[in-house]
Amino acid sequence: MNSENPKKKSGGKLLAAIVIGGAIGSVLGLAFAPNKGTQFRKKMKDMSGKAIDKIKEKMDEEK
Repeated sequence: MNSENPKKKSGGKLLAAIVIGGAIGSVLGLAFAPNKGTQFRKKMKDMSGKAIDKIKEKMDEEK
């Protein structure tokens, strides 16, 4: 029988969904902000890198 707590598993999924939702919201916010194309691309690159790092951290914590 599996001895893992089912609430712990669902909490990890919820946290991942919140992080992904935040990343999507950030991208949409930047997409509609009045910036030049070069500024927008730089911000997108920076924010996507940070979001990926956070997701990797959360996935490593769950292992």
